[in-house]
Amino acid sequence: MNKPYIDLTDHQGPLYLCDWNGGGVTEIHTPETLRANYAETGLYESDGWGDIAWISWTFADVLSHMDAEPQDRRTFRSSNMTIMRIR
Repeated sequence: MNKPYIDLTDHQGPLYLCDWNGGGVTEIHTPETLRANYAETGLYESDGWGDIAWISWTFADVLSHMDAEPQDRRTFRSSNMTIMRIR
């Protein structure tokens, strides 16, 4: 029987909600799946990430911040992508 949802109950570690093109593509990633799928795209070299208070972080800065502050549920944006830690 197909489940009408994705069960992440047993997953340990951080999860990120990623969105491209204003909802055109929405994915949930672990740090490993994010790197496996997007390392070759230049995402990890991109800068200009931020929210109202922080401008010009690199993507690596954003991930480091979300790992250091897991309770921070801000959405970070750059160009056509947003990312938020959901667990």
